[in-house]
Amino acid sequence: MHKVVSVIWIGAALILIEFSQAKSKFINPVQFPSGWIIQADSISDGFNDIEALDTLTAWVVGALNSKPVVFHTTDGGLQWLQQSATSLSDWQATGVSFPDKRHGWVVGTSEFYYLTTLDGGQSWQELIYPNRFRAIQVHFVDSLTGWIVGHLDTILYTSDGGQNWSKQVVGNYRGNLLDVHFVNSLYGWVAGGNASPDNSSLILKTTDGGSTWQRFPGLFSPSHVAVDLLGTSNAWFSGFVGGFIFTSDGGATWEDTTLPGAGNNNYTGISFIDPLRGWVVGTGGFLRGEILRTIDGGHSWSFEVKDSLVPLRRIAMLDDRHGWAVGEYGLILKYDPPVVLGDLNLDSQITSADIVLELNRVFLGQAFLSPELSGDVNCDSAFSPADVVLLLLRVFVQSDFPCTR
Repeated sequence: MHKVVSVIWIGAALILIEFSQAKSKFINPVQFPSGWIIQADSISDGFNDIEALDTLTAWVVGALNSKPVVFHTTDGGLQWLQQSATSLSDWQATGVSFPDKRHGWVVGTSEFYYLTTLDGGQSWQELIYPNRFRAIQVHFVDSLTGWIVGHLDTILYTSDGGQNWSKQVVGNYRGNLLDVHFVNSLYGWVAGGNASPDNSSLILKTTDGGSTWQRFPGLFSPSHVAVDLLGTSNAWFSGFVGGFIFTSDGGATWEDTTLPGAGNNNYTGISFIDPLRGWVVGTGGFLRGEILRTIDGGHSWSFEVKDSLVPLRRIAMLDDRHGWAVGEYGLILKYDPPVVLGDLNLDSQITSADIVLELNRVFLGQAFLSPELSGDVNCDSAFSPADVVLLLLRVFVQSDFPCTR
């Protein structure tokens, strides 16, 4: 258990946030050059997981005073409200899953209890596992169908919203299962590590809802601690000592890389928004948080935040302009990059790449990478060569645009 702190230094910026009786946070956020801002800190002992349904709605879970804690936002994080999720015993929440805005589950270090809500967190029940079980992560694909993974290769499955749970057999690996993700009621992956007898990593895949599991042994990292999926082809796994592997054909072939940073970097959260663009978060040297981004599916990575925060645990990206990351000492970061006029590839600057995108759109009819950006830089509600000329002026002559949004 980590001690509560009320002050976090980031460069020269000091953010002091009091924990009010109302348990709500109105933050004057500090923004980093990469677009990440602090929305809250020191509102719990630490956050271990986040579930974001849209740009306004998200839940974060962790621990406060040795009890599980759940915070919720419905306004994009302008305020985070503590929900009435109470426990009979001391334990820390490590996983959360909301398949919709009403149904949610929270699991953690308790060997007996987990939490569930049927009304979006207005009320919570603490329920008991059918057998003693040390859970780590949970994932539901709808209000009825879900899985919980945990210690000693244990997977629990429900098809009735948690009224009944059955244990799925994954093999006598005797390793801890650390993350689980399904794209539908049949297709999913599990990540874990340190499996006996060869002390190897665990990657498990099912195409039948967990009735049977296929193991992919000995892939790069000694332990894979996070997994993210897109469809049935793309899967990414991150782990200890910077290990990162991925497949684009459902596991038929694999590629691996070592994420940037020192050898003791551990990356515990992954979130991809399409087959090319994704983020990882974790802990780097001196127990500082790190956020990295890829734009080529995981082959190469660049830092967005490096060695400047407390350890980060999980990340949830909704698109290339919206997302959250959470970590120790009750830290919540939101991705809110500045809008740069004419920045069609969203790298926060205007370069020749943006001109190419504009030329393609105007003369070839090809869409932008981000359809929400019109590229209509002269604000005449039409795409025309005039917009291209303005981009050229902005880049090479530093001439201002005639209007702004």
